[in-house]
Amino acid sequence: MKKNNLTASKENYIKAIYKIVEEKQAARVKDISKFLNIGASSVTEALGKLSDEGYVNYEQYGVITLTKEGKDTAIQLEERNKVIRDFLSNVLLIENESLENSTKQIEYGIKGDLLEKLVSFFQFTQICPCKEPKWLRGYKAYSLNGNKVNDKCSKCISYCKENNLTKPFPVNTGDSCCKSCD
Repeated sequence: MKKNNLTASKENYIKAIYKIVEEKQAARVKDISKFLNIGASSVTEALGKLSDEGYVNYEQYGVITLTKEGKDTAIQLEERNKVIRDFLSNVLLIENESLENSTKQIEYGIKGDLLEKLVSFFQFTQICPCKEPKWLRGYKAYSLNGNKVNDKCSKCISYCKENNLTKPFPVNTGDSCCKSCD
């Protein structure tokens, strides 16, 4: 993906064209205009830029399709969106009402390498073949319990704070909430 010249607006055009083409095999300016709820003149201007950059096949008054680069980019953008959405839903337990908006805030509010690193981390938490890590199970319980820790975790946290530690008890003593805080 040509990351350096893709603004959020250009990404939206590429994703819109991809979805329209999937449904209709090709798009027209009016389809894109309706899909994005913007004026046809804005669409025409953006298509000219996307065509110059090699993302779309566009001729005035003709059908619009994605180039190979455009299609590859659209697929990557869709995958990125899915990874963020799944992480927010399945790990952070974000409810459906704010899921779409939260996904967009991450996608378009965080830039460059940081976004790529976050998406990579989000993806790893979902594809790792290991059992769900203790910290992730702990977070889910914490979140579902109204951001309150259980009694065993509370004991560990208090001990750590009092003793300025990152790990509460010697390994395998059985005193910690997770039996081994390593």
